[in-house]
Amino acid sequence: MAQGGPCTADGGCASGHCVDGVCCDTACTAPCHGCSAAKTGGTNGTCAPDTAGTACNDGKFCTTTDACDSSGNCVGSGNPCPLPGQSTICSTCQEATDSCAQSEGLTCGLGNGQACSASFQCTSGFCVDFVCCDAACDGTCEACTKANTGADDGTCEFVSAGLDPNEQCPTGTCLTGSCDGAGACGKVPVGDDPNGDCPQGQCVTGSCDGAGACGVLADTTHCNDGMFCSQTDHCDGAGHCVGGSNNGCPMNCFCEPGDTCLQEGQPCPGVVGGP
Repeated sequence: MAQGGPCTADGGCASGHCVDGVCCDTACTAPCHGCSAAKTGGTNGTCAPDTAGTACNDGKFCTTTDACDSSGNCVGSGNPCPLPGQSTICSTCQEATDSCAQSEGLTCGLGNGQACSASFQCTSGFCVDFVCCDAACDGTCEACTKANTGADDGTCEFVSAGLDPNEQCPTGTCLTGSCDGAGACGKVPVGDDPNGDCPQGQCVTGSCDGAGACGVLADTTHCNDGMFCSQTDHCDGAGHCVGGSNNGCPMNCFCEPGDTCLQEGQPCPGVVGGP
């Protein structure tokens, strides 16, 4: 039978190799290799690596979930021996003797999510929020319990919005006093002012700016500082109304504190900029 044709024995193939029920171009005996399209995704009759993920056996005792990779290698993973936190006896896998042997001088650690009171009790080395955690989890608005994050106990995640279990977030003007759900302390959204923190005025918005402060108008915004002797008033970008340099009076006249303009030569007691 020609290459790729069906077969039941080597003698039925011109190549002398019957592999995986088809006549193959080689003996194709390497692990994680096959000669049928069903195994390799290739062409019947051509020896090639098996499809990645195909179950195999790497011949080692200390691996359990062996599978072929995309290059035709059998790769093992897993551990048939109880791991710390999974058993009251700490064990390591001994390849030389094909057995699980108790590790001397070790204490079985607790797995992530199990209750703890000190970090040395945990296999991970981190006891956070009274459970063994997968990380130190010591950043702002981080926690390791489902009650605080919504994730499984033992997984470090950002604290849910509106909570502050570790009392890290301050209260104050335009601050929520709780976490925002993204690893930071919350700020009142722009345009809101639930606590009445922000004053009303010509050069302020009267609400929060979304960055933890009260909003102010741009320095190009027109306003009125209430003073007769100034004009071209505008906001300064810091919430204040400031007057321009002109005094508001015609040429040769001067501005008097009583909100009047005096001509040159007139008596002007207390005049600002008089003759």
